[in-house]
Order: sequence, then structure tokens, then C-alpha cells
Amino acid sequence: ALIPAEALLVAGANVPGLVRAFESVTGEKIPSTPEGPLLSIGKLVGEAPPPEIVALVKAIDPLKNVQRVLFAGTPSTDLGGGDDQIMFLFEGTFEDQPKIIGALVEGGALAGGEPEEIEGLAAYTLKDTGGKPLYFAFLSGKRALVAQGTYLRKVAALSRGEGKSIASNEMLTSLTNGFSSDAALWGAFSFPDEIKQAMGGGGPGPGGASGPAIKLEGAMVNLDMKGKELAVRVVGASPSAADAENTAKTLGMQIGGLTLLAMQALGPDAIGLMGKLTPKSEGKNVVIAFTLKEEEIAKLQKKAQEELLPSLVRGRDEAWRIQCINNLKQIYLHAVDYAEKENGFPLDESAEKPRAQDSLKLLLESKSGKDLPQKVFKCPAPSRDSASSEGVTIDYAWANVQLKPGGEAVPLAACTHHEGVVIVLYTDSSVQFWDLIDPEVTAKLDPETGLPKGLGR
Repeated sequence: ALIPAEALLVAGANVPGLVRAFESVTGEKIPSTPEGPLLSIGKLVGEAPPPEIVALVKAIDPLKNVQRVLFAGTPSTDLGGGDDQIMFLFEGTFEDQPKIIGALVEGGALAGGEPEEIEGLAAYTLKDTGGKPLYFAFLSGKRALVAQGTYLRKVAALSRGEGKSIASNEMLTSLTNGFSSDAALWGAFSFPDEIKQAMGGGGPGPGGASGPAIKLEGAMVNLDMKGKELAVRVVGASPSAADAENTAKTLGMQIGGLTLLAMQALGPDAIGLMGKLTPKSEGKNVVIAFTLKEEEIAKLQKKAQEELLPSLVRGRDEAWRIQCINNLKQIYLHAVDYAEKENGFPLDESAEKPRAQDSLKLLLESKSGKDLPQKVFKCPAPSRDSASSEGVTIDYAWANVQLKPGGEAVPLAACTHHEGVVIVLYTDSSVQFWDLIDPEVTAKLDPETGLPKGLGR
């Protein structure tokens, strides 16, 4: 009732049910601390959650105080504004609200100072939200909201009984019929026109039927634990019953064609699993519903741990390295401009042993670096050693001696946050990977800092 009608994506989680599902599927026990769920998810994906989110979770304590979490979103084009709009609605028990606000400010999740009054709500600004203000407000002793401005105002109006909620969206409402709000995890969304066209492809349907083979306007996914079994229900909404029947047949043929690929990944067990994915038409809806038994979950866990997760980790690590190189290249472009004006790369000459954050602060405060995005100083991989300059997190090491462009290329900056390698940026803009098991690389590292000689933090 509190989700605005403009929402095209809605998702929800029942916290106790989600904990049970996560532990059953992954085989990992979630620590019973407020930040336990975040740490478990971070361990699974290999990435630590942002400090401000950890502070938010610690203050709210989802395992103790939160029963459900709802998310909603709308692309900016559908609201006619400049930014996408999102919201998180927490339902549970929030008795000591001043204590929660104090913990959020102390933990760095909220900016300090007095709240802004928006539509009768005391709205506190979240820190470090990438230029799009997010607000935190209590709607009551049982509901807390994190939302951007447009959604905040719409939710406030809905809480007073004004405006239209998502209940007026007939398509999304039809998708949610028959599902339980106590489900561990669910999501429903409307498809934009581009996706509808891509799904249909304009080709004939089964038996030579005219028109797009797949016609779906939206879909919903519902996951729940029933004892030690995982129940999955996927529902797609078609414009008509005939479209739903045609879509079910087309999806059935496509899933059948994927069985061979699934067998290559999962072995013979794939036949039984793919057989569960048979689509059925129910009125205007297309439904795929199945249950994974305990022994099937165990087999998938083993396969994931042995093959799928290592592959995902390798892909994730490669993506981190690429982004890290892009960051270093951006820093270099601004630093070389600085060097041409100042006769050398940025260096804090006021200190005997210049620190990276102080030298890079000179770049940030200069005309050459004023347009440099702050996010480029943070490595996408989990940080092992970070520093801060004027609120900017700096993960990279930097030269602690005066260097200039031209001449022999020597290390200018480095990142040590990637497993097994040091990514080194040189004064000629080239980037090299130093393999830490290579004895020649070891000889080029400072034994005290583990950094390339001539660099510091």
C-alpha cells in the first residue's frame, strides 16, 4: 500500500525466511550479529559491504528488529526526472528511534545535523550516495524508509491515504495473486518496450502462428523454503490467454534446447532439473513452478563449489583488475597535466616521507585534478590498506620521490589489493602486472611496505 504506482520493479524479502533459504542453499551459517547477513553475502561474493551500509544494518539490526524489506524502483524516463528513483521500506519494530539515528550518525551512514522536514517526515540525509540524495525517515514505530526525494514524497502522501499505490497496477497485481508475503524472496517487474520487442523478435510462434513467439508484459519470481526444500515459482504476464499459451509453448521448446548445455555444466542430473522447468499457461499468465528437494540442493551446492563459483570468482577478479587499470589511467591523465604545469608529478615536499594521500591531495586541489572523480581513487577489489584525504578514500600507493614525465619509465603508482599481483602504473602511462611469486618481482619490492621501491602510502 505504500509503494507508489509508478514503480516498475518491486522486490521483497522476509528476513527470517531469507536467512533459512540462504543457509540451506549455501550450506553457510549466518552469524547472529546485526551485520551477520551482510558479512555472509560479502564472503560469498568476495567483496566487503560499504562501511555506511554496515553502519545502517548495525543500527537497525535486521535479525532482531526487521521482519520484511521491500524495494521499489522506477527509471527516470518514466518519471520525467533526471534521476532514477528507488526506495527501501523496512517493516518491523523500531522503538528507540533516537538511539538508531545516533548510531547511524556515529557509524557514518547519516550526515549529522538536524533533519530536513519533507512532507511532514523528519528526513535525514545518507552520506556518500554518489550525488543522488537518499533520505532516511521513520514512518512509524513499525516502518522505516530509505528513499530518494520523489519517492519519499509519494510514500509520505500514501501514508496519509493520498495518491495512488502500486495496487492500481493491474498487471503487477495479477502476478502477485496467490503468493505469500512471507516468502523468503520475491520480485515483480514490468518490462519496458525494448525488452518486449527483444523477446518477441517478430518471428512466428509454434506451428507457424503469426506474431511474436513470446509476449510478456512483466514477470514475478518467488522463492521460499518449505522445510528443507526450496520452492520456486516464476510467473509471466501476457496480454491475453492465447498469448500466454503461445508463450508457454515457445519457452518450453527453448528450455528443451538448453538441456544439452545444462548437461555439460551439471551432468546427468540436469535432465531431471530441466524437466521441472516446463512452462504452463494459466489464463493470461505463464507459470513455471518447481521444488528442489534436499538432496537436489546438496548436489547443486557441490557442483557450484567445485566449478561454478571458482569460474565466477575468476571473472569477478578479472573485472576488478580492468576497472583498477582504468582508475589508474584516469589518475595518470590528470597527473601528467599537473606535471607539465608544475614541473613534476604531484608530491608533498613538506614531509620527509611523503604520503600518497597528501601528494594526491595536491592533485585534487589543483586545476588539473578538480574534475577528477573521487571514485577513481578506490580500487574495486576489497581494500587491504586505505588512506583518506579530505574524505576521499585512497587505495593506491604513490611515488614518494620527485618524478617527471619523459625519460626512463619508472613506477609512479601501484595497487596491492589484487590476489597474487601488484598492478603498477609507470611514468610513461604503461601498466604492468607484477607476479608476487616471481623472485625478480620480490627484489623490486620494499621489504617493509611490500610496495614497489620508491612508492609509499
